[in-house]
Amino acid sequence: MTPRPLPRGRRTVTKRRVAWIAVFALLLVPTYVMKQRLEPTTAIEIVEAYLLAVADRDIDAALGYLDLQIVEDPPDSEGETAFSAWREEYNGAFYSAAIVLSESEASLLAPAAVDSEWRVVEVEELETYLLDEGRAEVEATIAHPGGTATGTFDVDVDRRKVLNGLGRVAFAPSAFTYVTVNSAAFDQGPWAAQWDPKYALFPGVYRFPGAADPVAVMGDDLPGVVPPPEPVLDEDVRAAVQAALESYIDECAAALVQVPPGCPFGTDGEIDSASNGRVHPEHSLAWEVLEYPRAVLRVGDTASDDGSALLIDLEAEGLIELSGTGEDQQEALVEFTARCHFDAAYLIAYLNADGTAEVRWNAAAAEYNYSEYDFDTCRGTA
Repeated sequence: MTPRPLPRGRRTVTKRRVAWIAVFALLLVPTYVMKQRLEPTTAIEIVEAYLLAVADRDIDAALGYLDLQIVEDPPDSEGETAFSAWREEYNGAFYSAAIVLSESEASLLAPAAVDSEWRVVEVEELETYLLDEGRAEVEATIAHPGGTATGTFDVDVDRRKVLNGLGRVAFAPSAFTYVTVNSAAFDQGPWAAQWDPKYALFPGVYRFPGAADPVAVMGDDLPGVVPPPEPVLDEDVRAAVQAALESYIDECAAALVQVPPGCPFGTDGEIDSASNGRVHPEHSLAWEVLEYPRAVLRVGDTASDDGSALLIDLEAEGLIELSGTGEDQQEALVEFTARCHFDAAYLIAYLNADGTAEVRWNAAAAEYNYSEYDFDTCRGTA
């Protein structure tokens, strides 16, 4: 028996659970004996050697059987010229290789991501009409304590290369700066701030914290979008985010401007001074934190239907003082001080693999709502 074919298309893994066949006596399934050959010559031998290298976590050997080229990640710069140049290089790589990946897309092709608790039980060449006489199509079946999965591989026999030996998976935006694959954590950076790659995976069986069932990857099937795992909002997480928030505020407070960009406080140009009434701040501006706000966390939606984010509410608004000189209502230049509160409406938190956290400005949400949102935390707080 073989499992139901893995569905294709951009759908969540939870809606396309792998149809593992129950194997009550897996040890009774005859194992396909694979002899490691230094120079495999047939299509079957090439796929055998490739799968054996993956199962043994011999990544260098496995990559050697792939017609693969890895290029640098796209530039961090927002300049259209730099990105266009990178895109041209990326597309051009397909002239020399069947599979092209960026460095990020290839980051899960690592021993820690491979679950070796599976074995090959059958490999056979299919009778398929191919225009290129040097090509062949091979079907392979792997067995795992949870069942079996079958996939097909295109092979360039003359060059001893597997042309479609990797699957792809995308991760929905989440509260984590890392992804977890088969219990191994891979740092990727906050999802909201990075390019959105589809990560390559070797053939095998994969478990993701956000998916209910294990996922089989065989051939070039796309498992889909892995849903985000739910963060555990315990005291350790709250303390980590609170520390990150205070560090973030300290960096913002060093800015000597009315509205520090991407910060949870600022004035739109008119403040209520304790001694001078309404003042237009102009010169020698300085911020001083008097009392940090206290964060309360909740899981919310992102702009993506599949994603989630760790949002920050404030249990206590805190206080920050703005001082400097400016014009009062009589257009006289006066020194002033004014107390302002914090507003975390556009802050988002991320959890790191080492237990620390990051706080960032949700620029997309702020830009979308800014016309409706008068961001001024200094009015009426003298």
